[in-house]
Amino acid sequence: MANQEANLKKVLGLGDVMSIGAGQIIGAGVMALTGIAIGMTGSGVTLAFVISSVFTLFMVLPIAVMGQLFQQQGDYIGILADFYLLK
Repeated sequence: MANQEANLKKVLGLGDVMSIGAGQIIGAGVMALTGIAIGMTGSGVTLAFVISSVFTLFMVLPIAVMGQLFQQQGDYIGILADFYLLK
Protein backbone atom coordinates (compact mmCIF):
# COMPACT_ATOMS: atom_id res chain seq x y z
CA MET A 1 0.00 0.00 0.00
CA ALA A 2 2.80 2.44 0.83
CA ASN A 3 4.40 1.72 -2.55
CA GLN A 4 1.19 2.68 -4.33
CA GLU A 5 0.99 5.99 -2.45
CA ALA A 6 4.57 6.83 -3.42
CA ASN A 7 3.67 6.51 -7.11
CA LEU A 8 0.65 8.80 -6.97
CA LYS A 9 0.84 12.06 -8.90
CA LYS A 10 -0.84 15.31 -7.94
CA VAL A 11 -3.35 15.99 -10.70
CA LEU A 12 -6.00 18.05 -8.90
CA GLY A 13 -5.38 21.77 -8.61
CA LEU A 14 -6.94 24.34 -6.32
CA GLY A 15 -9.81 25.01 -8.74
CA ASP A 16 -10.60 21.31 -9.06
CA VAL A 17 -10.68 20.76 -5.31
CA MET A 18 -12.78 23.89 -4.76
CA SER A 19 -15.27 22.73 -7.39
CA ILE A 20 -15.59 19.30 -5.79
CA GLY A 21 -16.13 20.82 -2.33
CA ALA A 22 -18.62 23.39 -3.56
CA GLY A 23 -20.53 20.72 -5.47
CA GLN A 24 -20.82 18.56 -2.36
CA ILE A 25 -21.94 21.45 -0.18
CA ILE A 26 -24.47 22.74 -2.70
CA GLY A 27 -25.76 19.25 -3.48
CA ALA A 28 -26.29 18.37 0.17
CA GLY A 29 -27.99 21.69 0.91
CA VAL A 30 -30.30 21.54 -2.08
CA MET A 31 -31.37 17.97 -1.39
CA ALA A 32 -31.87 18.34 2.36
CA LEU A 33 -33.03 21.89 2.94
CA THR A 34 -35.02 23.08 -0.06
CA GLY A 35 -38.42 22.46 1.50
CA ILE A 36 -37.45 24.11 4.77
CA ALA A 37 -35.94 27.09 2.91
CA ILE A 38 -39.09 27.61 0.85
CA GLY A 39 -41.15 27.54 4.03
CA MET A 40 -38.93 30.14 5.69
CA THR A 41 -38.25 32.53 2.79
CA GLY A 42 -41.05 31.91 0.31
CA SER A 43 -40.18 33.23 -3.13
CA GLY A 44 -36.83 34.57 -1.92
CA VAL A 45 -35.35 31.08 -1.67
CA THR A 46 -33.16 31.61 -4.74
CA LEU A 47 -31.64 34.76 -3.29
CA ALA A 48 -31.13 33.01 0.05
CA PHE A 49 -29.23 30.18 -1.66
CA VAL A 50 -27.04 32.64 -3.58
CA ILE A 51 -26.17 34.59 -0.43
CA SER A 52 -25.38 31.40 1.49
CA SER A 53 -23.17 30.22 -1.38
CA VAL A 54 -21.11 33.40 -1.17
CA PHE A 55 -20.66 32.97 2.59
CA THR A 56 -19.72 29.32 2.10
CA LEU A 57 -17.09 30.28 -0.47
CA PHE A 58 -15.48 32.69 2.00
CA MET A 59 -15.40 29.92 4.61
CA VAL A 60 -14.01 27.18 2.35
CA LEU A 61 -11.37 29.19 0.46
CA PRO A 62 -8.90 29.51 3.38
CA ILE A 63 -9.17 25.78 4.06
CA ALA A 64 -8.40 24.97 0.42
CA VAL A 65 -5.44 27.35 0.37
CA MET A 66 -4.02 25.81 3.55
CA GLY A 67 -4.45 22.37 2.01
CA GLN A 68 -2.34 23.49 -0.94
CA LEU A 69 0.34 25.07 1.28
CA PHE A 70 0.76 22.08 3.60
CA GLN A 71 1.12 19.09 1.27
CA GLN A 72 0.34 16.13 3.49
CA GLN A 73 -2.17 13.41 3.93
CA GLY A 74 -4.46 13.83 6.86
CA ASP A 75 -7.23 15.92 8.19
CA TYR A 76 -7.85 19.59 8.80
CA ILE A 77 -6.73 19.34 12.45
CA GLY A 78 -3.37 17.89 11.36
CA ILE A 79 -2.82 20.81 9.01
CA LEU A 80 -3.66 23.30 11.77
CA ALA A 81 -1.32 21.52 14.20
CA ASP A 82 1.53 21.73 11.67
CA PHE A 83 0.74 25.40 11.04
CA TYR A 84 0.77 26.42 14.69
CA LEU A 85 3.75 24.24 15.66
CA LEU A 86 6.04 25.78 13.01
CA LYS A 87 8.78 27.79 14.59
